[in-house]
Amino acid sequence: MRSLLIMFTISFCLSPFTGKAQTAKYLIEVAGLDIGTQTVKESRKGDTVKVEVNSKVKISMIFTYRVTYTQYSIYV
Repeated sequence: MRSLLIMFTISFCLSPFTGKAQTAKYLIEVAGLDIGTQTVKESRKGDTVKVEVNSKVKISMIFTYRVTYTQYSIYV
C-alpha cells in the first residue's frame, strides 16, 4: 500500500493565478487510472496570499482506502 501511494503521479499543468481568487482542480493518476483529485484554492488580500490544497485519494485493492490531505499556507 505504501509503495502504491509513493508511485502515484499527479497530472497537472500549473498556470499562473491571476486576479483576486482562483480555484484549480487536477486529477491524480496511477498507471493511467484516476484515483483521486487535488483542488487548489488561492485568494489574495493586499500583500497576503492564502493557499488551500485538498487532496482526496481512493484506492481499492483487498480493502478500500480513502486518504484526504488538506494543507493551508499563508504568505505575507
